[in-house]
Amino acid sequence: MYPLSLPQLHSMVQCQTEQVHLEGGMPVYTVQPRQGVDPILFSMRRAEVRAAMNLPVVTFHKTGESPLVDAYLDSCLQVFYDLADRVEYIELSRGGPVTAIYQDLDVFATTADQVVQHIAQHAPFDASDPELGYSYIFPDLDLSVWRQHLPEDGPDGKYFATIGIGKLGYYSS
Repeated sequence: MYPLSLPQLHSMVQCQTEQVHLEGGMPVYTVQPRQGVDPILFSMRRAEVRAAMNLPVVTFHKTGESPLVDAYLDSCLQVFYDLADRVEYIELSRGGPVTAIYQDLDVFATTADQVVQHIAQHAPFDASDPELGYSYIFPDLDLSVWRQHLPEDGPDGKYFATIGIGKLGYYSS
């Protein structure tokens, strides 16, 4: 159904808090559906992304034979590429040196229920998602949010651990 399953996409590497801090504190990344996460755009090739990020990068295979993933800021910002080596998915993770903003909302500092309500103002989520509650996929935005636990499982369940966006059609292909 989706290019990579959500468990594959969200088998995140634990982010460390004592990593790269840009001027003024943590870098702020604005999630813009169908465009990218500034300064990364979906039309960019890997070399262009690396030049735009101008940060240390770690490259690895997230799953088996999948194309290489570039990870920045202790894997709190991961960039997935298609077979043509162009950006197809970008994921930001909570718990490290990044702030993720969607439509003026700090995704990682806002409760999951509030995040879902906020995003749902722009597009509905896929109510048939088998991981609903843990993940919310908004196919019309090619955007997803994910958490490892539900609120009743502990305090981490109150917030999403990741937000990701894909290129046009990512969740409908």
